[in-house]
Amino acid sequence: MNLVNVRVTGKPNVELVRRTFAAKMHKENGGWQQNSIEAACLGLSEDAKRMIVESFPKWDTGSGWGLGAEEIVADRFRECWATWTILWDGGNDGMQLALKKFDRTRYPVFPERDMFILSNTWGPANPDGARFTEEDYLMKEIPALADVGVEVMQIDDGWQKGGRFGDARDFEPRYKDGWETIKAQADKFNLRFGLWVTAKYCTAEEMKKNIDALGFISWKVDFDQLHDRRDYEDRIRKYRDVMKYAPMKTQFTLCPEYDDPRYGWYYCKEYGSIYFQNIQESLPAHLTMVPYQVLRQHWLMAKYFNSNKLQVLLQNPKRSNAERSDAPQYSHSYTFAMGMPFVP
Repeated sequence: MNLVNVRVTGKPNVELVRRTFAAKMHKENGGWQQNSIEAACLGLSEDAKRMIVESFPKWDTGSGWGLGAEEIVADRFRECWATWTILWDGGNDGMQLALKKFDRTRYPVFPERDMFILSNTWGPANPDGARFTEEDYLMKEIPALADVGVEVMQIDDGWQKGGRFGDARDFEPRYKDGWETIKAQADKFNLRFGLWVTAKYCTAEEMKKNIDALGFISWKVDFDQLHDRRDYEDRIRKYRDVMKYAPMKTQFTLCPEYDDPRYGWYYCKEYGSIYFQNIQESLPAHLTMVPYQVLRQHWLMAKYFNSNKLQVLLQNPKRSNAERSDAPQYSHSYTFAMGMPFVP
């Protein structure tokens, strides 16, 4: 069927759409499901709808962020999850390669912006990792990181002036002379910066001010909850604004884990990397590193996902809790090698 010749009449009737099949959504396993063919029918005449529907022997579905009926608006376009068709040959190996090639085109990696070895200040064996954001500690940490080849020092929760954890606000440096002393030390050892922020409360203007002061920042975006379309659009607007302000001088690492509604594995990868597997040494117990499980997850994900889009943790196996994991029995070289195909 030549869809070019299908007659399109008028604009979509928003109220009608809200009441009919095209807007019906349902939640399944924590993610929105949307019938991609029904979505394609919006704004078409009844004859065009019937021709499209009859041309498919079965309904096809695509998963991702759809639009609920209450989220459809008449005054502007709202982007929705795209449904792609990718052709391949060569069996499962061919499918994996085709998917990765498409992914590289849709979500390109820029080495100068996205590829580096990063260290984070949060101490996983200590429940209050903010102590490691003190200026005296950072001044000692910088030469130590440079000595082992780390390129980006990411300062976690505790550098900001206001609040902690999910309620952190006022994202300006709390140090006596701002970033001046720490930046001078980092420049001496050719280290760039990463900063932790809360997704909801950090503003684009605050991010821009910190980029101006530090030159380059990889952002660790934490404690996000996307309860509705407005939340999602607020975050995307913020990320795009900051990246347009400082092209190739900033990027975001987003975390899809936990049971809060978040981005998933395919949204937002144009802004940087996906933080994969939050594993710790002992606290909390359910995040304790078990090397064979970590390696298995890395291997499974790398079959269908470009590894240079996944930020993974390199852990010291000897510091893991031996009552919860066999990690202390593994060598440093083993656990180090598990992360090197990715963004460590």
